[in-house]
Amino acid sequence: MSNRDYSAYYMRLVDRIERAMEVYLPKPDAFPEELAEAMRYSVFAGGKRLRPVLLLATVEAFGKDSTPLLPAACALEFLHTYSLIHDDLPAMDNDDYRRGKLTNHKKFGEATAILAGDGLLTLSFHTLAASAVQADLVVRMVQELADASGVHGMVAGQVADMYYEKRPVTPEALEFIHLHKTAALIVAPLRMGAIASGASEGALTSLSEFGRSLGLAFQIMDDLLDVFGDEQQLGKRPGVDAKLGKATYPALYGVEESRNWLERHSQKAFAVLRETPELEHPEYLEAIVHFLSHRDH
Repeated sequence: MSNRDYSAYYMRLVDRIERAMEVYLPKPDAFPEELAEAMRYSVFAGGKRLRPVLLLATVEAFGKDSTPLLPAACALEFLHTYSLIHDDLPAMDNDDYRRGKLTNHKKFGEATAILAGDGLLTLSFHTLAASAVQADLVVRMVQELADASGVHGMVAGQVADMYYEKRPVTPEALEFIHLHKTAALIVAPLRMGAIASGASEGALTSLSEFGRSLGLAFQIMDDLLDVFGDEQQLGKRPGVDAKLGKATYPALYGVEESRNWLERHSQKAFAVLRETPELEHPEYLEAIVHFLSHRDH
């Protein structure tokens, strides 16, 4: 695949996800309208749709039809969006803008923002249950998503991230934060796609390793963009992490060594894919690594 092919494949999946989300979200005129509007506002505020794309690409990499997994893909994006709404709240990162638009609590108020996040979190699991695969596989996917987003994953990472604001951070603590806050919800769609495809335990282990490397590379790129990114491209002011005293790779290692870590994790991700023989089309997942490594936001 060329860089153009990588981008085209990624955007084809995004288009399918965008259309599917309309099916499961409350309609704009659903009562109470403020809740429906707040949920839809953040879901359709833009974004890379990375997590649902990873799920569909994994299923296709195993040579399967990804259409029955569109509800699961939507569930991942709903859950991710809930986490962003809550992350932006004054009690957490206190951000005014995300993706170039007012954050949910700035647009609708804190109470509605909290409830919109709650609504998306619970809608996520309702939507996941609608996946057109065997019931036992749906149960396993529910477990994967709950583990990745809860006290064993994203929530633990967020608490650790807040703890280390303006505190010295060790390499081990930084890795814990990023593996839990970011990588856990990148590993989950890979594992969910593999489970739905009937993959072996060996393939699940390999994809977990791939997801951890991809998740760390993704986070390091985010950290670097906060230093060098363009405000118009990012949709928010750069330099916020440094101002808040956040634990980041550039803060701990410096810019040059952070770039080295980014390259190491990206190359490790490629290597793991090449060593996973069950994948009929590893290039679909390689396309995502390439696409993300050349992003500017």
